Amino acid sequence: STLWFRLKAKLIGLRFFSCFLVLAEYINYYDLSLRLLRPNGLMAIDNTIYTGFVIDPTKTDINTATIRALNDKIKLDQTVDVCQLRLGDGTTFVRKK
Repeated sequence: STLWFRLKAKLIGLRFFSCFLVLAEYINYYDLSLRLLRPNGLMAIDNTIYTGFVIDPTKTDINTATIRALNDKIKLDQTVDVCQLRLGDGTTFVRKK
């Protein structure tokens, strides 16, 4: 994928990125994007509230579980600052320290 190509390019010193948009259903992209992101770079992650399903314990479908896991991962990540807004279906902004 394009993200893998960019990660490889960054690792060999070709480019750093200052902004990323990550769809919440792709939890693995968070780690990859964070590795590509410059210090003080901003990542915007869409659908992190997911119609409120993420706080409803009766919702156990794969999409809800994935978004919950991503939200938990971001909450525990001490390498970033986080701001979640009720913009659209939930938008989380992550700034790499």
